[in-house]
Amino acid sequence: LRPKLSEIFSQIKNKKERNEKIYTAHIEYGYTLKEIADYLGIHYSTVSKVIKNEIKKVALRAAMRKLLLIAHAIYKNKVEFSIT
Repeated sequence: LRPKLSEIFSQIKNKKERNEKIYTAHIEYGYTLKEIADYLGIHYSTVSKVIKNEIKKVALRAAMRKLLLIAHAIYKNKVEFSIT
């Protein structure tokens, strides 16, 4: 059972939090862009842009974690690494 949009968007303090909640409502709970837009009183294309940007942020964080793990493995094993 998915939570109501009013529950998802309760106690938002800023735009960053709003954007994270938009992502959550769509990706995790399956709300449509139109449902989210209508609830927030914004255009559905704005919701789409927010979701695209949040997806990019999630992908960037995942890539950074992978890079950090690789760097740690190289450091820990003292692997010689060079780019020629």
